Amino acid sequence: HRYTRTKLLADKFGAMLKAADRVLLMPIYAAGEKPIRGVSSDLIARRIDKKKLVRWEWADGIAALRAQLKPGDVLLTLGAGDVFKAGEQVVKEASSLPRRLENEIPALAGRVKADEPLSRHTTWAIGGPAEAFIEIKTLSELKTLHTWCRERDVPLFFLGWGSNLLLPDEGLRGVVARLRGDFEKIAIDGTTVRVGAGVHLPRLAKTCVENGLAGVEALAGVPGTVGGALMTNAGTPRGVIGDVLVSADVLDPDGSVVTVPRSKIDISYRHTSLLGRRIIAAELTLKTGDAQARTRLKEELDMRARTQPLGTKNAGSVFRNPPGDHAARLIEAAGLKGKSVGKMRFSPKHANFIENTGGGTARETIELIQLAQTTVREKFQIELVPEVMIVGAPANGTMG
Repeated sequence: HRYTRTKLLADKFGAMLKAADRVLLMPIYAAGEKPIRGVSSDLIARRIDKKKLVRWEWADGIAALRAQLKPGDVLLTLGAGDVFKAGEQVVKEASSLPRRLENEIPALAGRVKADEPLSRHTTWAIGGPAEAFIEIKTLSELKTLHTWCRERDVPLFFLGWGSNLLLPDEGLRGVVARLRGDFEKIAIDGTTVRVGAGVHLPRLAKTCVENGLAGVEALAGVPGTVGGALMTNAGTPRGVIGDVLVSADVLDPDGSVVTVPRSKIDISYRHTSLLGRRIIAAELTLKTGDAQARTRLKEELDMRARTQPLGTKNAGSVFRNPPGDHAARLIEAAGLKGKSVGKMRFSPKHANFIENTGGGTARETIELIQLAQTTVREKFQIELVPEVMIVGAPANGTMG
């Protein structure tokens, strides 16, 4: 309240507030009044049990206010000015998706981020806010989250390393989950490798070589996770993940985990029938390493450093190579190498890479992709098909 009301009613305020379980006391709201000597919120504070009293003001943030509340509490706001807005914001946040998740799935409490910029989680540094962002660490957590989202018709999007992916500038509604913890484990038994969907491919390749195994050296320079690789049969001309795949574990819509054997998975160039399924783990079979395994791994990394624009914000190869040709050659021959739209450009080092030079957007990226498709089609009668997953694009991944 204002200075005059606080001075006149301090005793009555104190007597009334004694009945409250907790009092969050704010500073005086002057509303144009000049300060009165000796009058402050302390006049009320000294009349309240110290165990019940908490000091709060707008600068402390709504989170600090919400932290004082527990399920079933009633928050009553009293005072001059816009103090009522504090209650409105608490109610709004309590009904938001992140708060509902934390309240209804206690294991996720304190871990759900609201309006998390997805640009922080993609190698292109592009993507608007996620309504709710969470790092999932165990299969139990994942099953619970999956069921919760399914029963409430809340979209659930799996995010891996954030490469080979273009997310919209507007962000994503629903829950964006990244697989961490148990999903980043690698277990080796002889030549059999059990690997979580969240494992980074360069780490997989290095770990296998260090343990005397060969077969995944070609993945050493691929900047993605096992889960993403299994959807697109990621790799290089020297080898793809499909070459060593035995089976994949997926989370079905009903929440059960199903093991899909290699014989039931259609695999081709930059595509598998696992696309769109919720992959959580895989089993690979490798060979006993030969003396050249470490050399092959080093050669992959050296080749990547020589030919690709490392150190820039990119998502890897943008287009699939057409049969008998290379997307990079076609883009360069079309005169687009180094071409920019806004802050996005075809890399001067490798024409099949698009770089974010700082502050680029999904719209600019799509404009570049469509420009390459149109120009190459007109000049060479060849269709360029995006290799990157464009969220919101047609299911076949083509644009234009």
